[in-house]
Amino acid sequence: MTIDFSTMTIYELIALILSGIAILIPVVKAIWNKFIVVAKLNYYPTGNATLFFNQSGTYLQIDGVFEAKRKPVVIKKMAVSVTRKKDDKKLNLSWSSLISPVNQNLVGNYLRTTERAHPFQINANSMACAFVEFTDTLDIDGKAIMVNMLDIAEKASQYPMYYKSYDEAVGTYQSYNGYLSAKNSISKEFFWEIGKYEIEIVTDYNKRKLKYKCSFNVDESNYQQLNSNIDEVLLVPLKRQYGIPFGFRTASVDVMQKDNG
Repeated sequence: MTIDFSTMTIYELIALILSGIAILIPVVKAIWNKFIVVAKLNYYPTGNATLFFNQSGTYLQIDGVFEAKRKPVVIKKMAVSVTRKKDDKKLNLSWSSLISPVNQNLVGNYLRTTERAHPFQINANSMACAFVEFTDTLDIDGKAIMVNMLDIAEKASQYPMYYKSYDEAVGTYQSYNGYLSAKNSISKEFFWEIGKYEIEIVTDYNKRKLKYKCSFNVDESNYQQLNSNIDEVLLVPLKRQYGIPFGFRTASVDVMQKDNG
C-alpha cells in the first residue's frame, strides 16, 4: 500500500506526521532507557557503626541507605576495608548478614530480624535500608581463637566435677597458666585500639562498583568496652559448663563522611 501525498490536504499531512511521531516516541524512549540511560547508585550512611569482638573475632555493622536513580539496581555484594591509621593495619571483611532496621517488641524485649546476606533489588528512583554486618568469611580470627582455647576448654570441662557453682570455679580457672597463655595469644588478635579508622565500602551492582569512604574514632570508653570481651571469650568454655549467659559488649561509634568525589 502506498500513500499519495500529492492528494492530501495540509491538515491530513500534519495528522499523518503527528501519528508517526506518536508511534516513534515510545520506541525511541524504550531504546533510550535500555541503551543510553545508566543506573546511578548513591549511598548514605546513617552516621552509626557498631564494633564487635568475641569468639568469632573482629567484625562490625555499618548502617546506611541506598538510593537507586534512573533505573532499577541489583546489589550483588558488599565488602569493607578498615584501616587502623596508627599503624596502617587493614581488616578486610565481606557482608554476612542483613539486619532489619525495625525493632520488634516481644514481651518487653526488643528484637531485630537478621538474615543471611544476599543480592537484592532496589526499584528505580527509590531507596532501601542497608544495615549490614561485615565479617571475615574465612573466619581466620575465629579459628585462631578456637585453637588458642583448646587447652582451657578441656580444663573447663572438668570443673563441674570439683566445684558446685560457677562462682567457686571461676577464680581457679582464671589463675590457671593455660588461661594466661591463651589470653596473651587472643590479645594479639584484638583489633580495636584507641585511634582513628578509615573505611572504604565497596558495593557491586549492575556490573559496576560504588566506592564510599568514611571514618570513625575509637575512644577510651569504646576500647574498654571491647577489650573486656577478651576475658569474656576466655570464659566461654566455663560458662557453657555452668549454663551462664555470655556478657559480650559492643561499642557504637559515629561515622564521619569523607570526600567521595
